[in-house]
Amino acid sequence: MFRSHAKKAPEKVAVVSKDETWTYRELDARSDRLANELLAAGIQKEDVVAIYAHRSPALVWAILGVMKAGAVFTIIDPAYPSSRTIECMRMAQPRGWLHLTAAGPLPEELDAFIRQQKDVFILELQPRSAENAESSAPVEAPAVEVGPDDLACMSFTSGSTGKPKGILGRHG
Repeated sequence: MFRSHAKKAPEKVAVVSKDETWTYRELDARSDRLANELLAAGIQKEDVVAIYAHRSPALVWAILGVMKAGAVFTIIDPAYPSSRTIECMRMAQPRGWLHLTAAGPLPEELDAFIRQQKDVFILELQPRSAENAESSAPVEAPAVEVGPDDLACMSFTSGSTGKPKGILGRHG
């Protein structure tokens, strides 16, 4: 649906903040490039990709890129204590970690945990240079089919025990 709207109204504003504005064309191209970069790194359909970020246009870019790759996104709020985030990551077992640098540096304990994980693709994203000029990933739409029953997101609640509980959401 997003891609269809981007084709119909490419110059309309898609996301805006006090610092930046992206059109549908820009957001579509940026998210395609990110999706292709994730796929080239070995991220597969329904793999979990954690996004360490706060609310921003770049978060929309990251979510769309993960979804276009057919992967499952989970958002990690920088305000959460490292111990809670690590517990969530143990449950989610992400195959990818996207760090939007505008969210600030990772706490030392969390950084060490993420870097110890085997076979996790780690990518730092610079929102201001969201076009990823250094990326060689193509800008065309990735060839991944996603249906309404495919997994799209993983959210965490505190659960009745006070420990995080993962909730899966589907595209439909």
